[in-house]
Amino acid sequence: TQSTWGVWLARVEKMSSQPDEFDAKWRASVAAGKSHHGFKTTAEEMDAARLQLVDRDVCAHRLIELNKCKKQHNYVPTEWNCSHELHAYEACLAVDYVRRMKAYRMEEERRRQEQVQSQNK
Repeated sequence: TQSTWGVWLARVEKMSSQPDEFDAKWRASVAAGKSHHGFKTTAEEMDAARLQLVDRDVCAHRLIELNKCKKQHNYVPTEWNCSHELHAYEACLAVDYVRRMKAYRMEEERRRQEQVQSQNK
């Protein structure tokens, strides 16, 4: 099952009218194995944990912890099992989402300024 936060994030991303070019480039570079600030998990660790490409981001270390906890508790869906790991993973996703949106807005502002400068020349 998907958490409430995950459902909210999915809705926000679907409502986005413009594709997030920064996010697409960033995820492509992650898939290529390039190093980024904030990564705490290597590509080898992600391979060993059998993470899908979409989950290989700065929160991968939290997802690996969550998956280990779920496996340890035999995937029993009770709300107290792995709640700390789930909260840590969702908090990491929220912080990463805000970081990406700030970077996207900064890139958008830089492009606007370039357009204004090119029109004034």
